[in-house]
Amino acid sequence: AIQQRKPKVEVGIDKLSMFTYPNAQQTMVVVNFEQDFKSASLQNRMKKRQYWIHENNQWKIIYEGAA
Repeated sequence: AIQQRKPKVEVGIDKLSMFTYPNAQQTMVVVNFEQDFKSASLQNRMKKRQYWIHENNQWKIIYEGAA
């Protein structure tokens, strides 16, 4: 099976916070969290930030990077 050939990856999220972005033209939320990533070749923990907008009744991530 295809899945057997793919490496195992684990992703965890901790210390999540979500805040409405002030004075935005659209409904926007800033999301901060710590991400744990584990695979056979890499293991790290990093703080991340995402910006989400609400558009056409769906949430869309418009940016993701280190916090």
